[in-house]
Amino acid sequence: PRQAMNGSATSNPGPDRAWWRKPAWLLLLMLGSLTANLAHAATGTCAAATSPGTAPADYATYCWFDLTGYNDATARSGTGQNFVITMPGGATLSFNVKASSPSGSTTSLFASAVPSWSGAAFGNSAFFGIPGKPVLYATNNASTVTLSMTGITLAANGSTNLPFAFVAADGESTNNGESLSFTTNGNPWTLIASIPNGTAYPTLTGVGTTTVTETGVAGTVGSYAFASTGSPSTVTSVLASGGLEGAIFGVKFASADLALTKSHTGNFNAGSSGSYSLVVHNNGTNSTSGTTTVTDTLPTGLTYASASGSGWTCGASGQVVTCTSITVLASGANLPTITLNVNVAGTAPNSVTNVATVSNAVY
Repeated sequence: PRQAMNGSATSNPGPDRAWWRKPAWLLLLMLGSLTANLAHAATGTCAAATSPGTAPADYATYCWFDLTGYNDATARSGTGQNFVITMPGGATLSFNVKASSPSGSTTSLFASAVPSWSGAAFGNSAFFGIPGKPVLYATNNASTVTLSMTGITLAANGSTNLPFAFVAADGESTNNGESLSFTTNGNPWTLIASIPNGTAYPTLTGVGTTTVTETGVAGTVGSYAFASTGSPSTVTSVLASGGLEGAIFGVKFASADLALTKSHTGNFNAGSSGSYSLVVHNNGTNSTSGTTTVTDTLPTGLTYASASGSGWTCGASGQVVTCTSITVLASGANLPTITLNVNVAGTAPNSVTNVATVSNAVY
C-alpha cells in the first residue's frame, strides 16, 4: 500500500510536519541561546521541611529554595544573578535576583542554613529539616537591603508560565528597630503560618494587599510566612536590620503537575494500522489523588482500534479516546504506558498531527 503519513505525535496542537521544517532551524537557534543563558545561571534545588513542628498541616507542599549559589557581588551588578531552581519531579523555576543598599552601606547578604540562629522562630519552632541554605541573611547591623526577584517563571516538560504560589517568610527574627516587607505583582499576600517563639510577634500589616510588612518589637518574637497566588513574576523584599535580618523563599504549586509524552515507531501506511505510546509523568512535588484522565482526539484518517495499559480503563466515542486511572502517581514517577492502536484509512492525508491531553480534577 502507498505510504500515507509520517505518524507525527505531539502533546501540543500544531500543523503538519511539513510546515515546521524551516522554522525548526529558528527554534533550534532560540533553544541554543536559552541553553547558553541558563549555563551561566546559578543552580539550586527546592525541598519541603521534613517535619512540621507548629507549621500548618500542608507544610510539605511548600518547596523552599536552596540558595547556596547566591553571590552577593553578582546580585549587586547591573545584570543581577540568574537562578534556576530544580523542583522535585523535574520542573524548574527561574528568576533574576538583584540586591541593593543605601550608598555607603557595607551590608551584604549570604545564604544560611535553617534555622539561621538559635533565636529564630523559623526552623526552631516550625518547618524542621529544610536542606541546604535557604535563608538570605544580612551580614551587618543597622542597614537596609532591597532584594528583587524578577522574571519568575515555572516550567515543566516544555511548557512555561505554569501556575504556582510564591511563598516568603521571616527567616531570622524581626526584633525592635527592624522590619521586613514583601511586595508581589501577583495576588495579595495571604498569611499561611504564624510561628510562635516566646509570647510576642512582630506587628503585622498588609495581609490581603500586595505589600505585607513585619515591624519588629522587643523581646523574643515569633515570625510569619506568606503566599501570593497568581504566579507572580516579581517579588521584592526589603530587609531593615537593627540587629540582623533574613528572608526565606519558596513556591507552592499544583500538588500534581502532570505532563504527557506521546511517541510512535516508524511511519503509518494507508489501509494498515499503527500504534502510539502515551506516558503520564508527574513533575509536581506531591503524589496524585483521584482520577487521572488522558484524552486523545484522533485526526481525520485515523480511527480507534483499541487502547490498554496496566491500571488504565480505556474506550472511545467516535474520534475521542479516553483512558482513566485511579493509580496514585508519585512525584517524579510515570504511570504505566498506554498503548493506543489505530486504523489508518486508505484515503488518509500524507501527514497528521495527533494531539492528546492529561488532566486530574484534584489538582
